[in-house]
Amino acid sequence: MRFTLNLAGYSDAYYEVNNEGLAVIKWQKDDVAKREWGAKPTFKSYVYFLDEYMHGLFTYGIVDAQGKDTELGKFSQENCNNNDCNKLVLKIEGEKRTDQRD
Repeated sequence: MRFTLNLAGYSDAYYEVNNEGLAVIKWQKDDVAKREWGAKPTFKSYVYFLDEYMHGLFTYGIVDAQGKDTELGKFSQENCNNNDCNKLVLKIEGEKRTDQRD
């Protein structure tokens, strides 16, 4: 129910999903404008989403407690032949949710 978002290396953001299911931004660092606001997250591991919009590539994965990045999947608009490319939320294969709401 929390995630970070890196926008092509220009900006990092941290979100928490509230009780209504909405992603609410809690922290953002803008490397271009050299500014930061909110409380920077501290957690052992996290899921990341990387949107390289200039290349039409979307990548997602996990960073573990040691900082090791494991890519879990990616797709590009060029190679998108299924409905997953039009969804805002994708199931991550092998993800074990402990916070899922019914």
